Amino acid sequence: MKRPSALLLLLLTAGSAAGLHSQASEGVAPASSALEAGLSAIRPAQILADIRFLACDEMRGRETPSPELRIAARFIRARLARLGFEAAGTNGWFFEYPLELRRLDAGGCGATIEAAGQRRELVLGRDYFHSSSRALSAADLGGTMVWCGDGTQEDFDSIAGGSEEGSTDPLAGCWAVCQTSDGEPTRRQRTRARRAGALGVLFIEAQGTSFKERYGAATADLLTGRVRLPRKKPRSSRTPYPQVFLSNAAFGRGGDGIEVGTEIGSFREVRALPEGGEIIQTENVCGLWRGSDAELAKDVILVTAHYDHIGMGGFGSMARSARGQVHNGADDNGSGSAGLLALAEGLRVHGPLKRSVLLMWVSGEEKGLWGSHAWATNPHLPEGMTAVANINVDMIGRNAPDELYITPSELLAEEYNNIVRLAEDLAASEGFPALGNADEFYRRSDQYEFAKMGMPVAFLHAGEHEDYHRPGDDVEKIDEDKVGRVMRLVLRILDRLQEGEISQ
Repeated sequence: MKRPSALLLLLLTAGSAAGLHSQASEGVAPASSALEAGLSAIRPAQILADIRFLACDEMRGRETPSPELRIAARFIRARLARLGFEAAGTNGWFFEYPLELRRLDAGGCGATIEAAGQRRELVLGRDYFHSSSRALSAADLGGTMVWCGDGTQEDFDSIAGGSEEGSTDPLAGCWAVCQTSDGEPTRRQRTRARRAGALGVLFIEAQGTSFKERYGAATADLLTGRVRLPRKKPRSSRTPYPQVFLSNAAFGRGGDGIEVGTEIGSFREVRALPEGGEIIQTENVCGLWRGSDAELAKDVILVTAHYDHIGMGGFGSMARSARGQVHNGADDNGSGSAGLLALAEGLRVHGPLKRSVLLMWVSGEEKGLWGSHAWATNPHLPEGMTAVANINVDMIGRNAPDELYITPSELLAEEYNNIVRLAEDLAASEGFPALGNADEFYRRSDQYEFAKMGMPVAFLHAGEHEDYHRPGDDVEKIDEDKVGRVMRLVLRILDRLQEGEISQ
């Protein structure tokens, strides 16, 4: 291919400059070219740069809530302000909602054990442990310790059989002390102790077992706390069945030679919660691109992406080994968050649509759709405006370049809607020949909270991969061109939703 001459390049450059000057003098690009101008403003290199920031190690996985998530929110706010968007939160750019922090008060927790004429003070997280958040409640439990051997059904039956005549609950008010075994799940011992009427169950380490290694992290979580949406209903007064994991050093003796049913001392545990509880204000970031039509501008199309991830730990057994490592969440959902910033660039160059668009970066998705739920239950828009539809993007930067999924599909007949039809019609123009089925995610991402408001929704997703909720979800694996094409598709859909009714 021949290169154009220098003179031709000069003429083309002059012509382009004249055209841009003409468009700038009118404030927006001509209607026939506005979409193309907006599409060209969605640049993969800019998307990758934004993901590099949002998903860098220093952001520590953007957990909800965390200082790093607040930094991400202010980064997004600065970009929206520079682009000329309108602040649309309850507090400037931020839609704030409360989270309740529940944790144990370290100073008010402790245990004592009395045996063989000696009394020892025990420290939570050093001498004894809890295995889960079920222990996140106030308690004061004391009673005699009764040796129950390996906690088999035969052991508990022998205690009941050897009790005084007429005693139906020989372990009433007592701690059932059981030796753990690698081959015997503790839940079975716990169930047997409860059926036998024991106050609770004390587990003693088996040979070669370390409760600190097994339950130290879970116990530390009780002291640092966990957050959740405040309960609308009073907390249940039902207390989980007490179970404590006692180190051999704290127990002070082995179990060999002790006859099942023997009283071996007493144990008391005290757990306390801070007075009054603690509330943390958490944020969604909201930028409004106001429409140009006097009537249609009252309709607001929500375009959303969650900007949080799972911080320094993982969910469930698949990620326990990665606890303490940074989970950067470059794809989940750094890709969608940066994509939304790219869409903001595209809208600025496109100019106002007839309908308004609210770009919203929601928090707490990883904890249970908290941010979208908070907004959906208490929508906040400028007076006279109503949310009429939602497009949500999550994990759009991995897998094959032409692989993209959507929900609700035609298989969800009642939820299938015009936005999805438009996406299916327009997808090929951005290199996605056919959209796959993502119906398994219909209730798992933020669009579901907006669907419950009664509006049509569409969720775009590029599929899970081996780094889902793992430390390997890093920026080096992102296909920024794919992210850009997904967001160009979203802009095409928005451009087509400016006339007529947005119907199911």
